[in-house]
Amino acid sequence: MKFILMVEEDGYQIRFWDEIIEKIGETIASSWDRKKLHESVKIKGMNIKKDELYHAIDMIENHDKSFVVLKSIPKNNVDLDTFLNDEFTIDENV
Repeated sequence: MKFILMVEEDGYQIRFWDEIIEKIGETIASSWDRKKLHESVKIKGMNIKKDELYHAIDMIENHDKSFVVLKSIPKNNVDLDTFLNDEFTIDENV
C-alpha cells in the first residue's frame, strides 16, 4: 500500500496511490501544520512515525522532491494490506 505526500491549496496532502493503475486517489489527510497532519493520519489509523513524516515534509520544502511516496511495511510478519498491520516509511526508490 502506498500514499503520496504533496502540497496542494489546503496544505500538505496525503493521498492514496493506486500503484496498479497509477492513479492518485482521494485525500486522507490535509493540513499546513505538521503536527495536525500527523495527528490526522494517526486518527485514521496510518502508522507513521512523526520524525518520518516531518522528514518527508522537509524533502518537499527543501525542493528535493515535488512529492514523496510513503510505502507500507508489514509489521510482525503479517502480510495483510491494511493500515493496522503496516508501518509507513519514505519510499527512497521513487
